[in-house]
Amino acid sequence: MASSETAKWMSALTDDQAGLFTFFNCVCLSDMYGDGDTKLVAAHVGSSKEAHGQCPLLPFMEFPECTLLFRFNMRLKVYKGVTVVGESALADMPTAVVSFYNEKITLPAIGVASGSYIRIYKNLKPFYQYNIPSAPIHKVEQEAWTKTCVKQLTHDQLYTVIQSLANEISPKQLTPLSQTLLVTKPEDRSSFIEYYAIPKYVNNLQNPDATSGHILNTILILLSAYVHLSARGAAY
Repeated sequence: MASSETAKWMSALTDDQAGLFTFFNCVCLSDMYGDGDTKLVAAHVGSSKEAHGQCPLLPFMEFPECTLLFRFNMRLKVYKGVTVVGESALADMPTAVVSFYNEKITLPAIGVASGSYIRIYKNLKPFYQYNIPSAPIHKVEQEAWTKTCVKQLTHDQLYTVIQSLANEISPKQLTPLSQTLLVTKPEDRSSFIEYYAIPKYVNNLQNPDATSGHILNTILILLSAYVHLSARGAAY
């Protein structure tokens, strides 16, 4: 291969100090600054840390006598080569990232699905935010929490039901409350269930995270197709 062609490629590397933890659907390529240089955009899902009395998936709620893992320092990062050239803080766990053009002549926007929201970024600043409605809650999950609330199921039985359901349909399809239960330490599990297995929480279960990533991709694919067709129509 000629040297001019070789310069187009970057050798693979391993860097244990890169500090980037992400998933395949949280990475995209984008010429987000309009300088003709396509950059890597990645949503860093953060690091784990133990916290006493704080729930990782329900961060604004507290419960006594529990120590759980939660994530912090979640950021949207832009790389030029292997160098970070820009970043923006994320409030919730990211599940999908997409680059798209939402106008005929403009810089690309970055769509990020995180938590129960879809946020649209321009120049790494959030411009729009859409709230994703709750996905249907699995009948078995709702019934298990309801029965525990009225003392028809023990704490161990509730955990067994939720764990079996997670193995059957995937933990991602469960509510944040059940996901948190699954990662709670065994010695803290009873306190967690005792605190949340009450009508205040059981009757208002929400499941926004199960669909935000899929909705983001669907919306942005349709939007990109619409803009592309509009641009073609304007050219005729």
